[in-house]
Amino acid sequence: MDWQKKAACFGFPTKWWFPEQGGRFDIPIWICNQCPVKKDCLDYALNFPQPVHGIWGATTERQRTLIKIEQRREWRNGV
Repeated sequence: MDWQKKAACFGFPTKWWFPEQGGRFDIPIWICNQCPVKKDCLDYALNFPQPVHGIWGATTERQRTLIKIEQRREWRNGV
């Protein structure tokens, strides 16, 4: 995953991206929104075979679940 070395979050404390462990999510999402590899990061989280926890591609786990539901709905409807 070569894109990770280009990520805006590279070098920040890993725990910042896991608000379910008691951290905030507004700061990491702000950093993600400035990131040149935000799309790669989100694609990774959406396509990983198991649920991915934490903030990825400026989204929370719940937001990614909703994106996956919408993608499945579109796929079923041939959109």
